[in-house]
This record gives sequence, structure tokens and C-alpha cells, in this order.
Amino acid sequence: EHLSLTVSENTINDYKKTARSFLTFVGKENHHKNIKLITKIIVVKYLNQILEKTSARTRNNYKADLSSIFSVMEKKLMVIDYNFIKTIEKEKIKTNRNRTLTNEQLKKITEFLKVNDPVLLLVIKFVSYNFLRPVEVCRLKIKDINLNESLIYYQAKNKPLKTKRIPSKLLDDLKEMR
Repeated sequence: EHLSLTVSENTINDYKKTARSFLTFVGKENHHKNIKLITKIIVVKYLNQILEKTSARTRNNYKADLSSIFSVMEKKLMVIDYNFIKTIEKEKIKTNRNRTLTNEQLKKITEFLKVNDPVLLLVIKFVSYNFLRPVEVCRLKIKDINLNESLIYYQAKNKPLKTKRIPSKLLDDLKEMR
């Protein structure tokens, strides 16, 4: 209830999924019912189990979700004295560097998309020219694009409404579509 006032519905759903998974682990593995009996060792065991099944990034996401839930229990609900999950270290994540396309490959893809899928090409342009996340582009509506003032209004990850200037390269393409 306290969380729903400060975070998005998707975040709430992530927290619920993490909480259910953690409670299942606590119930099966440790037989604890009182939240005050949860220790750092129990949480680390749980996170290690997540790491074994998935990846370091997923494990770190579960840790972040648990830490947020425990912070609410500490600061707003006063159920626990201290959120010790904050002190658990993140796992190092191996990053995979994707190979960059050559200019020739880029031209071929662009020409192919112009003919076969102009909408996908437009999405790619919104992502690359405006530095929007794909999900932010997918949320766009016609009313969010102001061609007269070269502005775009969108829902960002961290803000309910953000405004960006549309670059001339993209603006020309949008005006052609009118």
C-alpha cells in the first residue's frame, strides 16, 4: 500500500514476485515465520540460489527489490530495525559487447526497411536519433508529437512526462508521413 504511492505498477508487480519467491524460500528452507528472524545469511542463501538458477544481473535485481521492500518495513512500517540487505554486495556482471554494424550493413538494412517495414525503421530512428528506450517509443501516441514546435512528449522510466526536441533528420521523415 505504501509503495503504490511512490512507484509504478510494474515495479509493484516486480516487488510482489520477489516477495512471493523469497517467502517460499524462507518457508521451505528455513521455517521462519517472524520477519525479525530473517538474517543476512538467509538472504544471501536465497540470492545465491537465484544466482545459480539465473544470472548475476537477475540476482542483483532481486536484491534491489528485497532491499526496497525491507526499506519500507524499516522506515514506514517500523516492522524491522535495520535494512541489512543494503550491506550485501552486488555481483559483478559480465558485459557482452555487441559488434557494431559496418556502414555498408547499415545502409543495406535501412534500404530494406524503407521498402519492407517503414514503421520499424521509424521506431529505430526514434530510438537512435532521440535516444529513447524502445518501450518509450512504443508508448508514443500521435498527440505526443508536436511537429510545429519540433517537440516530443513521452513517459520516461524515471518521470511521468518528459519533453525532447525532435532532431531535424527525424522531423523531416515525420513531416513526410503527414
